[in-house]
Amino acid sequence: MLESLETNISLYRGLQNPEQYIANISSLIDVYPNITGDVFNRIINIVDTFAQKMKFNGTNATFINSSLALAVKGVNGSDFGDTSFTVFNASSLQVDGGPTAGLTPQGSISLPASLLKNLTDEQKKLVERVIFFFYQNSTHFQGSVQSDSSLISGILGCSVFNTSISNLSESVVITLQNSASLQDNYTCAFWDSDSKNWNTSGCSTNSTSQNETVCTCNHLTIFALLRNIKLSTDLSQYTTQNLLSQTSNLIDLYNVKLSELENLLSGPNINLTLGTTVINTVSNLLDASPEILASSSNRIIRLVDAVGLKLVLEGQNETIRSTSVALAVKRLDMVPFTQTTFSITDSNLQIDGPQLLSPQGSILLPASLTQNLTAQQQQMASRVQFSFYQKSTLFQDKSLNPNRSMLISEVLSASVANLSISHLTDNIIITLRNINSYMSNTQNNTLSCVFWDFDLNGGSGGWSSEGCSVLNSTDKETVCSCNHLTGFGVLMSISDVSDSLQNTVLTFISYIGCSLSVCSLCITLITYLGFEKLRKDIPSKILIHLCLALLMLNLVFLLDSWLSLYTNAVGLCISTAFFLHYFLLASLTWMALQAVYMYLTIVKVFNSYFHNFMIKIGIVGWGIPLVVVIIVLSINETNYTRIGNTSQNYFCWMEKSVTFYVTTMAYLCVVFLLTFGMFVVVMVLISRIKRRSPHDALNRARLHKLCSVISLAVLLGLTWGFAFFTWEPINLTFIYLFTICNSLHGFLFFVFHCAAKHNVRRQWRVFLFSGKFRKFSERTQAVFSRVTISIAASLAQMSYSFSKNITVNKHPEKTLNKDSSLNVGNSDEHHGEPSRL
Repeated sequence: MLESLETNISLYRGLQNPEQYIANISSLIDVYPNITGDVFNRIINIVDTFAQKMKFNGTNATFINSSLALAVKGVNGSDFGDTSFTVFNASSLQVDGGPTAGLTPQGSISLPASLLKNLTDEQKKLVERVIFFFYQNSTHFQGSVQSDSSLISGILGCSVFNTSISNLSESVVITLQNSASLQDNYTCAFWDSDSKNWNTSGCSTNSTSQNETVCTCNHLTIFALLRNIKLSTDLSQYTTQNLLSQTSNLIDLYNVKLSELENLLSGPNINLTLGTTVINTVSNLLDASPEILASSSNRIIRLVDAVGLKLVLEGQNETIRSTSVALAVKRLDMVPFTQTTFSITDSNLQIDGPQLLSPQGSILLPASLTQNLTAQQQQMASRVQFSFYQKSTLFQDKSLNPNRSMLISEVLSASVANLSISHLTDNIIITLRNINSYMSNTQNNTLSCVFWDFDLNGGSGGWSSEGCSVLNSTDKETVCSCNHLTGFGVLMSISDVSDSLQNTVLTFISYIGCSLSVCSLCITLITYLGFEKLRKDIPSKILIHLCLALLMLNLVFLLDSWLSLYTNAVGLCISTAFFLHYFLLASLTWMALQAVYMYLTIVKVFNSYFHNFMIKIGIVGWGIPLVVVIIVLSINETNYTRIGNTSQNYFCWMEKSVTFYVTTMAYLCVVFLLTFGMFVVVMVLISRIKRRSPHDALNRARLHKLCSVISLAVLLGLTWGFAFFTWEPINLTFIYLFTICNSLHGFLFFVFHCAAKHNVRRQWRVFLFSGKFRKFSERTQAVFSRVTISIAASLAQMSYSFSKNITVNKHPEKTLNKDSSLNVGNSDEHHGEPSRL
């Protein structure tokens, strides 16, 4: 979305509909829960560039919505006067107006008439407009603030068209509504885009009251109020209640001894009071920046789990709720597990109750949840606990690009005692509210149901979609299905319209190319299997095996998307992915064997006879891939699984795990190095041969050489090497090359090894015009002629007999003689007719 807006503004797109463009910018701000300095700079640049380029009629142009207010005032730089801008709420702003009764300003700025005093006359002539903007919800910009500060006001900015304003003789006056108490220490600050940080240079606080603060600054930029956080220094001297009060203000985790919290939970049991204190403490910690908590996030998550595991239950259920964290624990009796539900709203949470309206999150555990546990494990399953995190501070995946993927839901977790439960027969159903309104305007974005994997990213944790899928999604909520217990969330991969279009085009190319390859490979196999003269040599026999492997690979690929729609048939999807992987490896192996044989015959000039040579390489070509896929399946059958988030992009294949990279990408790399090396050797030999034949026509030599190069590249599968170059910023080009070349691989085999080969065409000509096919045609024509003549003769005999009967009836006295003579004559004529014809 961010890249799309930048591209549009650079190409002057969207300027004809400024309201919609501002709405898109507002949606962009809403979708980023924690905007960092880099992203903030880019958003500022988008807004400023838009305001500079947009066209408007009249003196002023204003736009306002829930996140962003923008005003552009046309001015005469040579005659600049006092100018002001005020934002009251999400629907009201004014330029150059006085106080408005009944409305409290969220922010205002006053520019003195001497604003342009330090500019030259030429610079003043360039000043055409003044731009004001106000970001109303500063919570999205907390990521731009250092850990010892926080934003407590909206963000107000002002700029003069294409001009830098600083070192003013009369200061700019900024008034901002604050959200802090008078006891807090806060200052006026401006955004320094170069250092990507808030700075107080040139700004001072004039006055402050319960609701607002007045600042003065000697330059134009972006302004806000910062609260300075007083950090505690020594936690060990305080009780748990002191700990709670110490962490009420975005405490720096490096000054908090997490070991103190862990010591509090070191005993076998904890009471409700202590549990509540720990949960409230963790809730306060979530107000810190994600960067501060990154190194200790998993420890904090485990603190919450420890509370749920050790909490003394006085009744059947126990719940603890704080500002950002909620915990619910249910006692499990020694009876078969029954279906259990948990749901939470803004004001309520419950276990096994009726469905709450508009829940923030809910989870349904099936009755079969514990059926795969051993008897000992079932004795340990004394409780089930649910935890809910309203902020995602602890769940930052450093491997994700924040501009391409983001969490759009709260985090809901479930566990049974301290047991690991996975590979469930009946999946868990999780419903999570989408916390960003951006969902309603982004049809091309992809949603993924994910879980928090503590082992990813070197033990710091990360999001994984393994075993989870999206059942349904609306603008308000997403329903997920997972086959294991852990912490769940909804991840959105941001893509613009161009990404969706490229995916659609690539999909069509793949299916059209593979379909054409299937037909071409069938013709190629029929040709080589039908004409014995074509398959006498070993290279042709290897080619037959390679074509067969490619044919099966393309067929399984074409059927894969359809078979993956049967979500209940888990074994069907595993089998499909198994065979797809097998025929892919088989195709690569036969390409490698073709290269090995070329090395033996061309480089080594190998002419010795090997007994059962084709049987031996056949075992290698079909056996090694079979061993690999069986090992993959035996390690974990879920290595072959259904990938994709919706039915439109379901596919039975492998997750991008270590197994995939070892058994597929590494395998491809080895084969590619082998075939590419053989390709270089053959090219060198061809060049030497060409130099020894200087009398060939130049054009003919070039054309023949080009065809030889392409034919050899196709035979050795060098087009698969495009997979190694699909990275930014050239990835799209190589993705298209990879898709086109490899989907048409079978068709290229037909062109270069069937249609373009003289001996193959000669065999077909012999078969069609002078061989068995011609004899077959002649025999068919002769049989058809005899059948036609026989039918004609029978009809003639029937007609003549009918005429004779009529004559006999008229002259009965001549019946005997007539009948005898007619029969003889008719018999002669009948038997002689075929010979005459």
